[in-house]
Amino acid sequence: MESEPVQQLKTRSAGDLKRGMRLARSARRYSVRQRVTFASRGEDQGPSRGRGITENVSAGGILFLTESTIEVGASISLDLHLPSLDAERTITLHAEGTVSRVEPAGANNKVAAEIRFDGDPEDGFAVTHTIQ
Repeated sequence: MESEPVQQLKTRSAGDLKRGMRLARSARRYSVRQRVTFASRGEDQGPSRGRGITENVSAGGILFLTESTIEVGASISLDLHLPSLDAERTITLHAEGTVSRVEPAGANNKVAAEIRFDGDPEDGFAVTHTIQ
């Protein structure tokens, strides 16, 4: 996996981030409620790990609920855990990106991130591993 696209996301200005959000929002979003685990690192906040539940996913973004605190602009590495047709396995899709928005949502935080999944969507997503 090349790290260049992630580095480009990390160095965007606020204006570029807003333009990127408009592009990410123009992609079709799918209502997906699945488990997500993540690691994030922000300028004011050290590295942190957490988990949450997705609300929706697109080719360029994800929205999820978490109890964790994440700062806007933080880099994020996440795994989206999807059920398989084989009930004993879970498919995990890996993505990297930048947190673009955080909103309070009751006892949780609603986190939006601009992401890029591993693999080329034209060739199919890379399945990082399966868990038994």
